[in-house]
Amino acid sequence: MAIARLFTTSVASQQPLDASATATDKQVSDFLTVQSLANFGAMTGGITSAWGALARANEFFASVYVPYAFALAFLIVSLALSYNTLKNSRADFLAALFVGVINSLVLAGAVVGTSSVVQMPQVTEPQVTK
Repeated sequence: MAIARLFTTSVASQQPLDASATATDKQVSDFLTVQSLANFGAMTGGITSAWGALARANEFFASVYVPYAFALAFLIVSLALSYNTLKNSRADFLAALFVGVINSLVLAGAVVGTSSVVQMPQVTEPQVTK
């Protein structure tokens, strides 16, 4: 396998940005597919939102470890969804696991970084004077 093929996916020439389309011998970077955008962008926003909501509901969930737990859960779900394809080759499974762990760390890092740059407005309870 050529090293360049590790970072590309086969696509239909009529839909070069859709990695779910019927594949041909045309190659495009995985980074440029709609699936890549949807996966990373949606999960970063989803985990950031969930973390913010949980932290607001209970201070226990304000920990920086919560996004890492969510990213790990996403890895587990992704491996489960890919199991039928990966189950026949231990090497493929281990490679997918390695890439998934790295992607999970990058995803959680993006969530933590995003939350440090974008400050959510603090809602305070109205003060009652007696």
